Amino acid sequence: MKPTQRPPWYRHKNAPIAVHEAGHVIAHCCLTREFAAVGCATIDPTVIGDEDASGFTRHQITGVELDDGQRVAMAAVSMAGPVAEMVFFGDSDGMSADLADAQTDMRRVAPGESEIERDRFIASLVWDLETLIRARKREVAAVARALIERGTVYNSELDELLAGASDADLPPMTPKPAPWRRTGKHKRKRKR
Repeated sequence: MKPTQRPPWYRHKNAPIAVHEAGHVIAHCCLTREFAAVGCATIDPTVIGDEDASGFTRHQITGVELDDGQRVAMAAVSMAGPVAEMVFFGDSDGMSADLADAQTDMRRVAPGESEIERDRFIASLVWDLETLIRARKREVAAVARALIERGTVYNSELDELLAGASDADLPPMTPKPAPWRRTGKHKRKRKR
């Protein structure tokens, strides 16, 4: 496959959803492996049980109570889906529920901080997540491809799936910077 050619999974109508869920999976594998595991990730509405839902990633917490550092990691996992979508497609449609989850985790970590301060902290997580997703783009693409092909990926399949990640799974990456990295010359003009 030529480097500028898109792999078949990337052209699938559910590719953005698959990349979104794959971002959650990869963040779990990198950030929370010691205290939480991916149960499964799915884009199959029959598994979700809601025809209107697009996908979800279920995790299993191994400890009883999370400490503040673990809650911050879980907030990062919540935001990894939209960040993966932005890295691969330049935009994200599925941010509101994930942002709400991240805000809930941050309220527990910093109950005395203002909502603005917590949102600033979440924004700083997004910068770090972009770096993580770009560094793990092969793994994100491999999980997304598997989600397109199978509908659901289980924890027991992840090690083998990630070990087989290759450049063949990668679409051409979007050359434009993610929205939070745009400089003044990239800002959208407001309609008057």
